[in-house]
Amino acid sequence: MSLTLICLGFLVRGQQYTVSGYVTDASSGEHLISATIIDKRDYAGTIANNYGFYSLTISGGDAQIVCSYIGYNTITKNIHLVSDTVIHFQLKPDLELETVIVTADNEDKLQDRTQMSTMEVPIEQIKALPAFLGEVDVLKTLQLL
Repeated sequence: MSLTLICLGFLVRGQQYTVSGYVTDASSGEHLISATIIDKRDYAGTIANNYGFYSLTISGGDAQIVCSYIGYNTITKNIHLVSDTVIHFQLKPDLELETVIVTADNEDKLQDRTQMSTMEVPIEQIKALPAFLGEVDVLKTLQLL
């Protein structure tokens, strides 16, 4: 009797079954593209496609399926495979960021200026540049800038 159970256990473990389903956001129902689904026993894994669908073929028997996605809580399910199985994962967000408000205090707005194509060059900067034949040339200085 026990020999028969052992043989049946090897038969179930040797057969291949498919675990498939969808991975979605628990609150919005949005499909989670590229979510990872891994069987820890067989070290086999897959990712969800553009519709959140996945399909993973693993050997029968006890399996530990782990579903994860960046920014969401990981779900682990222990199952006993004796046939093809459909498992849908609904992941909950792990972390929510607070709202960020960006403000500016600059009063000098570019669109309020009427001077276009102008450049301010201080005299100190002109005097600091190398002189040609002992004389500072303003046009050459502007060309260098």
